[in-house]
Amino acid sequence: MRFSLRFKAGIRRGIMPVTRRQDRENKPLLAMAAAVGGAAALIMAVPGLSAAATGATGFRPATEWSAHMCLAGEFCAMGDVNGDGRADAIAFTQGGNPGGGPPGSAFVALSTGHSFRPAVEWSSGICLAGEHCAVADVNGDGKADAIAFTQGGNPGGGPPGTVFVALSGGHSFGPAVEWSNHMCLAGETCAMGDVNRNHKSDAIAFTQGGNPDGGPPGSVFVALSTGIAP
Repeated sequence: MRFSLRFKAGIRRGIMPVTRRQDRENKPLLAMAAAVGGAAALIMAVPGLSAAATGATGFRPATEWSAHMCLAGEFCAMGDVNGDGRADAIAFTQGGNPGGGPPGSAFVALSTGHSFRPAVEWSSGICLAGEHCAVADVNGDGKADAIAFTQGGNPGGGPPGTVFVALSGGHSFGPAVEWSNHMCLAGETCAMGDVNRNHKSDAIAFTQGGNPDGGPPGSVFVALSTGIAP
């Protein structure tokens, strides 16, 4: 009530005298202003109403967007692979799954904004078993690319510490190309992120406990992206 009294007093001090004719002409406007003001006052007076009136808060109830995407043993990721501003679902089969695709395949289910389309194979040779898979835009074209850190190495892939990139063409991933030959070894944590704000994701390695062939414990190494495939 104290707020209301001060509010009224503030208006009272700024009010201008009007004639009876002006009063008659202004009545409809005054009535409308009173109605709008009353609604605004109600929103301000009821705690939480202003936020609730504009939409729900937190996460809405979960709904199924896909019934067959990223099975057991596969590596699941998200990224906008076709540059439409919507994050898509990506599954790296890695070692393969009887119910999924062959080893080293990458499947993409494009987002429509309300569901994921059926999964389509975008690559048949990226990120094998034991490798670390990632999705990030390394060349700054607005489309997320597929990345594989071999880490300890794989007989069917590259030597230890190699990073392979399969650039996104917007409808599939191109051939995997080696972008680094000494980055993120076995036992280290691999990551991707634009560390210098040039819109190209860089490769990051956290040594954690350390590796005889890498850096000392607790070190972080960054390989900046040039955006150009070797």
